Parts: sequence; structure tokens; C-alpha cells
Amino acid sequence: MNAFFKFKSLFIAIIFFISLFVSSVLTAQEAGTVNENQAVSIDDDLSDDGITSKDITRWSILGGTVPVVFLFGLKTWDWGNRHSPKSEREGWFGEDTSFGGSDKAGHLHAHYMVQRAVYNIFDWTENGQSQKWAYSIGTTMAVGLLIEVGDAYTSAYGFSYEDLVVDYAGILIGAALDYSPMLDGFIGLSIGYVPSAGYRSGYESGELLKYSLDVVNDYSGMQYLVNFKPAGFKNLGFDVPFALRILSIDVGWYTKGYTKYDEGRFPDGKERNLFIGVSINSAQLLSEIWSEKYRNTAYTMAHTTLEYYHLPYERLPFPTRYVNDLNK
Repeated sequence: MNAFFKFKSLFIAIIFFISLFVSSVLTAQEAGTVNENQAVSIDDDLSDDGITSKDITRWSILGGTVPVVFLFGLKTWDWGNRHSPKSEREGWFGEDTSFGGSDKAGHLHAHYMVQRAVYNIFDWTENGQSQKWAYSIGTTMAVGLLIEVGDAYTSAYGFSYEDLVVDYAGILIGAALDYSPMLDGFIGLSIGYVPSAGYRSGYESGELLKYSLDVVNDYSGMQYLVNFKPAGFKNLGFDVPFALRILSIDVGWYTKGYTKYDEGRFPDGKERNLFIGVSINSAQLLSEIWSEKYRNTAYTMAHTTLEYYHLPYERLPFPTRYVNDLNK
């Protein structure tokens, strides 16, 4: 297991959660879930030079993201310790790849989520104007490209065009759903996670921080899903019953036996599982039971989180999932 990959994944996760927090607050404001005086003070907070908080946010992201990632890479990922670039053929979702494709699914989902969070920020700073697309897509793509180019100048890794392809696929999917609220009502991407038995038993005394950070590599606990939501038909004028609105039809991918935590735990061999099933759409359920009159920033953050994280209890209490192990 490559520590370099661990911290790269962790860095993307940190970017997402920071962006998620900021975008949730801003989305709540735009939806009118903070009081009017607060909204005015945020929008009209002018410096002596006539610079607003939106200007500061915009230029901080546009001007600061790439330099921060670059400096972080030099310091943490050893960018530059190799003078000539190299590439690494990692493969895609094959049985003999390092992680059975879970790393590629993780890249796609991570950049999808970052794109959607960053879009919300620029939608606020640009007051919905069209440049928000260039800013959000350009920034997220630049981060993905910079990370891969930086990887090319390390002895530990190398440029992976496979990573870049799935990064950009995730970004474009996120942008498409942001562009079309109708499509967004039908489709979403989410991640399910329950710590695997191997990971839970892998803690060593005195190594809590290191152990906690390595959660991003616990692939046997991860599931990557595409969610199809019947509730979307309501946006087309159909009368969708409550019982159908809160359901989700899921197509997903997960692997077993590909990490250091799995050693000796899968005597029948590694697994690459493709599945289809039905689960509870927790984000939709929350919107059904939380009255619009009382929605606030807490609601927005909870709802956004549930759109991206597939909770363990969302599985129905009877068999609703067909799983096919592609390694068999």
C-alpha cells in the first residue's frame, strides 16, 4: 500500500469537506434560510476599496488553489525529487490491478463531489452568471491535472492518464447535473462506507492519527454507487407516491481482498463486485419530513451530506440487491 496515494486521496477529501461546508452555508443563504439582515451583511460587506466578500472568495480560490496544491505537493508528496517525468500504467477495473478498480471509482466520485461543492461557491460569488462554469470546472480540472503532472516528477509514483480520465469524468458528470436540475433530480453519485473487519482490527497502540488517516485506503469497506431516484419524476409533473419518492435504484461497485488489511481474510480470493439494488433515499426522506418553513443551514448541510454519503441503514431489511463477483 502506497503512503503517497493515501495522502493524495486524503488531500482531495479535505478539499471536498471544506468546499462542502462553505457551499452549504452559501446555499442556505441563497435559499433564504438565514435571516435577511445576515444575507445583506454578507453580500454588501465592502472594504474601503469596494471589494466584497464575494470578490475575496472568488480570487482566493482562483488565485490560491493551484499554488497551495503545488506547495503542498512539493512538501508532502516529494514532487521534484525526480528530474525527468515518468508515467505509470495502472489499468482500470481489472482483476490484476492494484486495487481492483476501487481507486478509479474513488477518483471519479471524489472529483465529482469537489466539482459540485466548488460550483455552489462560484454560483454564489458570480450571482449565477455564466462565468461560474469556467471558474468551477477550470479550477477542479486544474487541480486534477496538477496532481498528475506533479506525480510524474516523483520516484514514488508517476503520471497516470487513467486517474486523469476518471477525474475529468467525475467533474463533467457533476457539471452536467449542476447544469440540469431535472437530470439532478433523477441521478446522483454517492459513497457508502462501513469500516472493514480488517481495518477495525488494524489499530496499533499509539498510532491513532496514522490509523485514522489510512481510512481512505480501506477499500473493502467502501462502496461506490450511481443512484437513480424515482422522486425525479415529480419534477416532470407526475404524481409520485411517497413510498416511491424515498427509494433509490442503485448500481454500484466494491472490492474485497485488495488492501493490506485484507491479508488472510479472503481465502476464496479477491472480489470485484458489480451490483444493482434498491435502497432508501435518505436525502429525499429528510426533505419530505423537514418542513420548508424550518429549513436552515443545519438542514442544508445534512441534506447535502446525505446526497453524497450512502448510510449503512439505507439497505432495506430484506434482500433487494443482486451482486455479481466479476472475479469468479
